Amino acid sequence: MQVVTLFAPELFHRVETMVYFLAIGEVCRVRVATRFDGNETTEHPWALRRMREFGGVEITHCDEPTESDVLVFQLVRHGRIPNELDPWRARAQSAAYLRPSEGPASWGDWWRETIRSFPHYLRARKITLRPYIHPGLFANPKWRQSSFEPIDVDAPRRWRIGFLGNRQPPERTARLVECRKALVGVDRVQWHEYGDGASNGRRGIAPMEYITALSEMDFCISPPGWSWYTHRTIEALVRGSIPIIEDPEVYGLALRDNETCIIARSDNWGATVQRALKMSEADIRRMRRSVIALRERQLLPQRAIEHFRSQLFPGRNCLVCEAETR
Repeated sequence: MQVVTLFAPELFHRVETMVYFLAIGEVCRVRVATRFDGNETTEHPWALRRMREFGGVEITHCDEPTESDVLVFQLVRHGRIPNELDPWRARAQSAAYLRPSEGPASWGDWWRETIRSFPHYLRARKITLRPYIHPGLFANPKWRQSSFEPIDVDAPRRWRIGFLGNRQPPERTARLVECRKALVGVDRVQWHEYGDGASNGRRGIAPMEYITALSEMDFCISPPGWSWYTHRTIEALVRGSIPIIEDPEVYGLALRDNETCIIARSDNWGATVQRALKMSEADIRRMRRSVIALRERQLLPQRAIEHFRSQLFPGRNCLVCEAETR
């Protein structure tokens, strides 16, 4: 069985998602080369803990290189690629790389990334990973199954619109303030906001409650947060909730205004919320059908996994049993 190593001294959500995609179908041995310590303010220690609990993944220190059939690494936008990559690359039969995904890149970002990552991307093929649900939801079988349960497009929903998540950073807080103003006096609103400055000292919503709430909302307000991309948008889509977003391009899913999402500009979130509230039930059901069709084509686990593996193993059939992924 081939060995795929993901070189990731610092663990991020994309790396963790790739690990689960590879491990579920058991078509290769999965190894993660990383550091065992990590700053508690980053995602690293939590991702490491989840992978260990998930099982079926070999985790080794990034300064102990061994042979691999395929080595996957990520290019950098800030800083430089760690020196530990070189001996791993020398022991790999082939290599593939991911580009950074944090925020919309300018040409200046692109040139800096190209210079800082030189020459590591030479003789390595580029692969892409579509945005996906939070790896914490995907790693847990119960939460994964609930996230991808079938959806009745015509079933009435309890909430017309809502927001679930952290109010930070300040840029998101400003957008949420505009949304709240537009929702004054509106019924059927589900709002669970937490983080610095939130009222009543609220904390994050429990995973099963979160999935249930998304399943009961017509529209999910999903402004950008610490990065331009947010998992909430994908999680809304997989539960048939129409996301209200600012930049559809960052998701790579060909999201279209008034079809699979509602698009807002940074200065008109309030007006966009009002536009959504004025939509008829017939239009909401029409959009929900489009959202569910998108989900079936690209976001169901077996579809997403096969898309990733087709890039990692060109020309190789990657049959994933639906029971394993759902």
